[in-house]
Amino acid sequence: MTNQASTAVAPREMEEQLGHIPSDDEIEGIRKAGAQVAAYKKEVKKIYQVIEGLEWGSGNSAVKGSSLSPQTRYAMAEFCRITRANPQYHVDVLGGKPYLNANYWEDLINSHPLFHHYEQREISKATEDVLRQRALRHRELATELEAAGDAEGAAKRRAKAFDLEEEAEDIAMARAHWDPRETATAVVETTIYRFINQAPIEAIQRGEIVEFEQYLIAVAECNWAGGMGRTMADAKKYDPIGDANPSTTARTRSLRRAATKSFSAWMQQYDRQIEKAEHAIEAEWEIVQEDKRQERASLPSRSGPQAVSTSNGEPEAANASGARPLPVDGEDTPEPAPTPEPAEDAAEDPEWDATDARKRFFATLRAAGIEGDERKE
Repeated sequence: MTNQASTAVAPREMEEQLGHIPSDDEIEGIRKAGAQVAAYKKEVKKIYQVIEGLEWGSGNSAVKGSSLSPQTRYAMAEFCRITRANPQYHVDVLGGKPYLNANYWEDLINSHPLFHHYEQREISKATEDVLRQRALRHRELATELEAAGDAEGAAKRRAKAFDLEEEAEDIAMARAHWDPRETATAVVETTIYRFINQAPIEAIQRGEIVEFEQYLIAVAECNWAGGMGRTMADAKKYDPIGDANPSTTARTRSLRRAATKSFSAWMQQYDRQIEKAEHAIEAEWEIVQEDKRQERASLPSRSGPQAVSTSNGEPEAANASGARPLPVDGEDTPEPAPTPEPAEDAAEDPEWDATDARKRFFATLRAAGIEGDERKE
């Protein structure tokens, strides 16, 4: 919390302040402040309603805005208002947490008058290997065409192979320059082209200067993700989001770093403030996730009384012992049959099947929506 100076004043000074007649400008300032608060609340409420109807991701990893608690939706609405992010276009939910994606940073740098364009390329070892394999295949085809008497076709294939080999070499040199982790599955280099501060922007925009390349500079950055795993790093360094979404993560982080470097005069401070907002929403999201875990823990166990389980996609008795058919409209529900007492000479239960119990346990976790790291815990 920020330290503030005391506002206490002496009685005589207070009397002088109370005797001050508010000016029209001061009163108008109060009215403006009230209008700003009202507009602020209206804006947050609108974003809140939009978030409630959104869905991020697909399949088992999909997150619906309606499934978030009201507190989380409000926190996310605040986050979007502060960062000026569109919750549908600028925000991704990865690993159960919201992140500003590459669209956000692209739109942000597009708003800068000195920005021209940017380029991204994948420079991982896997990309280099694919290019070399394609080059090898073109050379093999060139040999076949040459043997068949098609010298022109063979020459085109060899030229294509040469271009692919040149691209592979360029990627290898770029990767050696950035020196990423060897196991990284996605390595993305971002280059932003921007005008120098002294560029005649207005003349360029009016079309008076056509050859403006002399005023452009290139700023490059790189980021990588994936291929880490918990066995390669301790808990503090482990990157679950990057491991689960290496391509998306590397592209977004690479563009963000390049943007901060390209427009350092204002982007560094902006980036710090955005990072604070991200930490705030992540903390709020963790609280809600904990609430969900508590709700799941309060559900009846598989051996307890419950109506149905849908772990296999079709309704079935979760606990067959004492289960009854679901009631049907228009039919009388029969009274449950009394549970027979076990015979004294009943045979002992069969030996416990650990494999079957494990399958049933994980089916129950899936039915409760517990996936990934939560299921491992």
